[in-house]
Amino acid sequence: MGLQPHEWLMRLILAGVVSGVCTVLAIFAVIAVPVPVAPGVSAFYIAAAVYVPFALWFGIWGGPIAGWVSCFILGIYSGFPLWFSALWAVADIIEGAIPLIAFRTFRADPDLRESENKGKSWAMYFIFGVFLASLLSALWGGYTLAWFLGLPPAAANIVFLGWFIGDVIVLTVIATPMLYFLTKPIKRSQIYIEGYI
Repeated sequence: MGLQPHEWLMRLILAGVVSGVCTVLAIFAVIAVPVPVAPGVSAFYIAAAVYVPFALWFGIWGGPIAGWVSCFILGIYSGFPLWFSALWAVADIIEGAIPLIAFRTFRADPDLRESENKGKSWAMYFIFGVFLASLLSALWGGYTLAWFLGLPPAAANIVFLGWFIGDVIVLTVIATPMLYFLTKPIKRSQIYIEGYI
């Protein structure tokens, strides 16, 4: 059975609100803790700490879509062409989609505090939600700047390291407590999405 019109509306509103929050956080992060060799890159990208757990709570609407929209707007804010901003923002689709796909595929519970299999939940989160999501996002984000905008390889390496390390930090320090303390009440709410859509 497909989604009802009110369910589609709720998801679109959710995506809009989370995208707005992530956009503000992304721009703030780039201003507050920039990686100086490239515009639009932060070593403390707080937006990732929102759209990664939101992917686990709200599927594509809270994670990959909100991540892409916020990074696209950040790219425009940073002076990138529209076509590049759209391509570059795939980094945040990757970062939100990896934990979402892993948790749904392996049927892991995002509730780090009260999961029946806490070891599986924690391992899945740190492997897919922190390490792999940060690594692949940083690879895409850092090296698309070199491949398409001519950022020198040495600078792209700095962007990659700053992006990767910064995302690991925010996902560990901010997103982990969010999952630990907020998953249970969010799962009880009507807006929690068990699947992807």
